Amino acid sequence: MSAAAPPFRLEPLGAGHDRSAFECESERQTAYFRTVAGQHNDKSISAVYVAVEIASERIAGFYTLSMFLIDAGDLPPELKPLRLPKSGYLPAVLIGRLARDSRFAGQGIGELLVVDALFQAEQAARHAAAVAVVVDAESDAARRFWLGQEFLPLPGMKDRLILPMQAVRKRLRGPA
Repeated sequence: MSAAAPPFRLEPLGAGHDRSAFECESERQTAYFRTVAGQHNDKSISAVYVAVEIASERIAGFYTLSMFLIDAGDLPPELKPLRLPKSGYLPAVLIGRLARDSRFAGQGIGELLVVDALFQAEQAARHAAAVAVVVDAESDAARRFWLGQEFLPLPGMKDRLILPMQAVRKRLRGPA
């Protein structure tokens, strides 16, 4: 008995993807994806990845990645055991945006996008070094989402959260 084909594929944003029908709960994210994401992708401002429903070719969600620097002095105390430098800037990967089309609510797209973003960030860290993945939550709902994904808030920065690369690798390995 063969496994059923997955209903979505994850891939880099390309010229053939129709972004015009994408709509999520955030007008800001919808507008970004429809009008700016392609330009940012083409100019290497951010790498844009999409989840595409195989049956319809409709984009179910997207996320962006870029390299980032974080001030070591901004790290939360929970990261102290990692023995990272206490001053200067540390390399990280930024998940700048992540959104799911409203029509795909309840289908696990958010989790699928997060896992793929973490996988891509971990791969990037193997080639260009990064101590963590950082996200900026644009709303309280987004902040709760990221906290539920084990990200830690950065002190004094309500909307910026961090997940150490060590935790990313552990999550990607799955339960022992």
